[in-house]
Amino acid sequence: MWLLGGLEYMKKKFSRARLIKWLRSTAGVTLLTTSFGNNISTIVTNTTSTQFVAQTMEQNIDSFPKGNYIVKYERSKKEDKPDHIPYFKTVWAIAYDANLALGGKILNLTSLLTEIGDFEYVVSSSKDTGAYNLTSIFVKQPTNPLEMVELCRTLKKHASFVTVKDTSGKITVANSFINGNQFT
Repeated sequence: MWLLGGLEYMKKKFSRARLIKWLRSTAGVTLLTTSFGNNISTIVTNTTSTQFVAQTMEQNIDSFPKGNYIVKYERSKKEDKPDHIPYFKTVWAIAYDANLALGGKILNLTSLLTEIGDFEYVVSSSKDTGAYNLTSIFVKQPTNPLEMVELCRTLKKHASFVTVKDTSGKITVANSFINGNQFT
């Protein structure tokens, strides 16, 4: 634990299973960073919901490698109750950045993260090889229909694959897009 500017910051180390359990039972914290191993990759979050992060990890366990995770967080002064976000209310996308052989760059992932900054999301451990960075992004579906349209438009513009989770729990032609085009 350390203090900075009057705020209490904490750091803990967990296995993947213990991290999910801790996230499920924790309230009143703000996740600052969640890194895997020796900072090889990082889980990027833009949400105040530890429950959303836990559900994302549980439902997509293969996107989050086994091993030790180091979590840095800030404890809130007030006691919050854990929230519940139904996991089927997410949009899943796959995006990448790439370095081209002749020096050019494709920045789909970078552009996507810049444009979805107003939405709550979790980015699973990045596969950054130096040549490319491929990752999964799980975004909480907004309740406002206009915001949902904007989110889907942005994801289809920058992501290679997008699927809007529905109650079926399946990826179908009705809820998925490749390079911005719906399956046909």
